[in-house]
Amino acid sequence: MSLVSSIIDPKTRIGKVIVFLAVLILPMIAISGTLEVYSNVRHSVLFSPRSPTPYRFSYSVAIEVEDPVPYTIYLPTLVREDEMGPVQEMLDIEFREGNAEVDLIETEKGHALRIESADSIELYFSTTLDEMEVPPIPGPNMTMMLSNSDSEVSYYAYLGSETDNFEAELSLRYEVDYRSSDIEEFSVVNIDQHLEIGWNVLEGRYYPP
Repeated sequence: MSLVSSIIDPKTRIGKVIVFLAVLILPMIAISGTLEVYSNVRHSVLFSPRSPTPYRFSYSVAIEVEDPVPYTIYLPTLVREDEMGPVQEMLDIEFREGNAEVDLIETEKGHALRIESADSIELYFSTTLDEMEVPPIPGPNMTMMLSNSDSEVSYYAYLGSETDNFEAELSLRYEVDYRSSDIEEFSVVNIDQHLEIGWNVLEGRYYPP
């Protein structure tokens, strides 16, 4: 019998050894290949980038004044993550009561929404935002922020008028409504404050706390 025949013949000692090794090794190779495929699939699932989730942001302002005197108010506005300035869409704010002129400006305290009027007014703004440009975090994404905690946030605001004793009542509210496949976030900040001439500090609270 030739050497090749003795190797492939399962009745010989060499053949039996070859058959034994084949029975032992081949399943291990198959299992290894399966684990590698599973590992590649799992790695792809865990580390594949998630598509950005759009979310809703709304912002409402009510200002009450007793005297029809021209005044100017600077309020916090929404800012982009890349620090390229405030969200320009804020200029599309809707007038629900009264008349006013609005603009986005730079102040010593940061970017602000400037409102000029002589009436009591109500303004409302709502838009869809990209979480990659403006993350859905209600407090820190607003300008002129003074402090921020889990339940409270404070901002600067400015009131100006030619009348020295001019005063106004401000109601400011903004909401973040963010819903993705694995996260739901709904946050509201409410601010009700009496404003006097000059810089004021707005004290707001988060809901839910």
